Amino acid sequence: AQVTLDPQTSHCRLLLSADLLSARWAYGGPEPPMDPQRFSGSPCVLGSPTFTR
Repeated sequence: AQVTLDPQTSHCRLLLSADLLSARWAYGGPEPPMDPQRFSGSPCVLGSPTFTR
């Protein structure tokens, strides 16, 4: 089963793919806007078989 990553929760240095199926560490570059749901201390992102918007 595919796991979709939630961009609102991804650590600011994790770059998610356009299809939200993979993540990689991003060195440098601008940080995304702060979000209270975003992980900040550890390089984490929530994933789920499905997310509804």
